[in-house]
Amino acid sequence: MEVIKLHYPKVELSQSLEPCAVALGFFDGLHLGHQKVIQSMIDIAERQGLKKGVVTFDPHPSVVLDPTRKRTSYITPIEVKLKMLEEMGVDYAFVIQFSSGFRSISPEDFVEDYLIDIQVKSVVTGFDFTYGKYGEGNVDTLNEYSEFDTTVIERMDIDGEKISTTQILQDLKERRLDVANVALGRPFELEGLVVQGEKMGRTIGFPTANIELKYRYQTPANGVYVVKLKLNAHDKILNGVCNVGIKPTIEREKHTKTIEVHLLDFDKDIYGEEVTVYFLEYLRDEQKFDGLDALKAKINDDVLRARELLEDH
Repeated sequence: MEVIKLHYPKVELSQSLEPCAVALGFFDGLHLGHQKVIQSMIDIAERQGLKKGVVTFDPHPSVVLDPTRKRTSYITPIEVKLKMLEEMGVDYAFVIQFSSGFRSISPEDFVEDYLIDIQVKSVVTGFDFTYGKYGEGNVDTLNEYSEFDTTVIERMDIDGEKISTTQILQDLKERRLDVANVALGRPFELEGLVVQGEKMGRTIGFPTANIELKYRYQTPANGVYVVKLKLNAHDKILNGVCNVGIKPTIEREKHTKTIEVHLLDFDKDIYGEEVTVYFLEYLRDEQKFDGLDALKAKINDDVLRARELLEDH
């Protein structure tokens, strides 16, 4: 997959591009609704003999449009999103830098400079996509252009609720992991590096792999989760119990949020390994216990419950 970064004002591209169909959107999470948009683009491209493309943005528009509510962490950070798009068979990934200059572009200039000029012959986007200054451009104005066809994908619902990145983020925040995973069409995941920790878990019989996140992820709410951990270099999958939080039982001056995985039936050191953690089930809130014995007993209960739940995964 060729990654092509576009800026404002747009400059002439050094490479020549073949005619393409594009899916148009931010696509954080690449949830089921996004997947339908992208798959529809792929189907159209294959029918029409076009290259398969995605036009997306980085950073999130809120960084420029609403600094009081800016979002700088993501379900699928741009690096992860690009890897997933490549796995889906996309040929061109156009990443537009959403800057203060770009925010003021007219809808007409956006279409001319960032669609027509890159040889777009077919556009596929969601029903609520807007573009240009003040979001004045929408799917109706896209339909007015004869230089490309426009296909609009209607909203997707689960139990009457629209699938959206905003809702998935809220579900993760409120510990509705099962609902979030259904909307994503896969387990929520985090990618990182196993680093040295305090080794407190080892002293109570539950050693953990401490995960330092590789990208700007939106992490799930503090709590205990059933997970699978993949050793990326070896493509090996391990079962585990993950604690996300500040470990309140351990006395310290400053509590820092950490992500730690106790691996079941595995006792090798994996420091320095790049891993992906897949969040399968939510077990319980993070708690402060009276002492290490109480904590150890609860972790033992967590492991037993996790083994039961993992039978379905």
